[in-house]
Amino acid sequence: MRSTAFTRAQRPSAPAGVARPRTSVVRRAERAGIAPAEQNAWTKFVEGEWEGVTASFGPDGAPQPLPERFVPDAYREWGVELFDWQTQCSATTGAGGNELRSTLRRLMPTVGCEADAVAFTEDATTSATAAAGAPAAAAAGAAASEALAWLPDGSYSVGPASFDPEEASKLRFESCFAMEGLSLEGAPATPPAAGGAPRYRLKVAQVLARNWADGSWRVASVELHRERYEGPFTGRKELAGCGGGQPAISKLAPTPPDQIFSGGWAAEGGVVLEAAPNGGLAPAPAAGSGGAPFGGGGAAAGGGGAAVVETLLPLGAWSVVAFDGPGALRVEAGALSADGARRQVASRSYAAGAVARVAVGVDRRA
Repeated sequence: MRSTAFTRAQRPSAPAGVARPRTSVVRRAERAGIAPAEQNAWTKFVEGEWEGVTASFGPDGAPQPLPERFVPDAYREWGVELFDWQTQCSATTGAGGNELRSTLRRLMPTVGCEADAVAFTEDATTSATAAAGAPAAAAAGAAASEALAWLPDGSYSVGPASFDPEEASKLRFESCFAMEGLSLEGAPATPPAAGGAPRYRLKVAQVLARNWADGSWRVASVELHRERYEGPFTGRKELAGCGGGQPAISKLAPTPPDQIFSGGWAAEGGVVLEAAPNGGLAPAPAAGSGGAPFGGGGAAAGGGGAAVVETLLPLGAWSVVAFDGPGALRVEAGALSADGARRQVASRSYAAGAVARVAVGVDRRA
């Protein structure tokens, strides 16, 4: 299986905005060949209450300050810029593991020891990925439907199953990486009170916005989330008060690109879904014997003169977005293990505004 799709590109420094928090609901239709044990593992590792920290970065990798409307005046008077949100995420599954509900709450900055923060979330959405032979937006109808692919370790990739190439104004793609050995740089060293090693995951979310002047797309922001498992799902709405939360991640150094993109990589495992001839998505056979190397070049592999935006992030994470033409995109995110020996990659491609391929996999350095 090839879990990666892009070669390295120069990184532009376009301006970007900060994405709002969101509540999302994603549904996945039954797919042939999924063992119950795998689905049970996915449910076990993705569900729960997750406490975390998130920061937004521009396409050039520069951290973006929190919007002024969320920052108390006192910080501006002191000349202090804030770049990190404290977060709490509630995640659960339904419909026999075929549905993922994830609610992200962001702790509003306060002055002193005020624990009266207000959480802002976007409206909930319900989305579906159809199995082969079913309508492309079964049960959700909507250009708002989302395609979900996952791994038993709790990793996943979420993005629109389709979008209107002429009318869509904003797109969001989210990839979650939960393999063992992720970078814990700057994380609290003390395990949770319940005992045992803390369990972390990383999420990369790419937000694309349309330039209405010429109809082109740009990378508005790339979010990086680090979350620590706190306990079983409760749907709680309480956020960490004074003294809670995790250390900031926005000012950590990005991983050198050669550690991520260079050298040979072999596929360790993963899942690939591709558009089926009669509609929907279907599991695809492994594509080749190993992961594609990233090194060299300025355009995405096979992309001709495609505009490619590469963003290097802290904690071994990265983002690559290739704009291939009207309704044609390739989106990739990944995370490198702390020892540099493995990487987890999520990629997806679109043609005429419809998802053509979604893959989530793990590569091992050859």
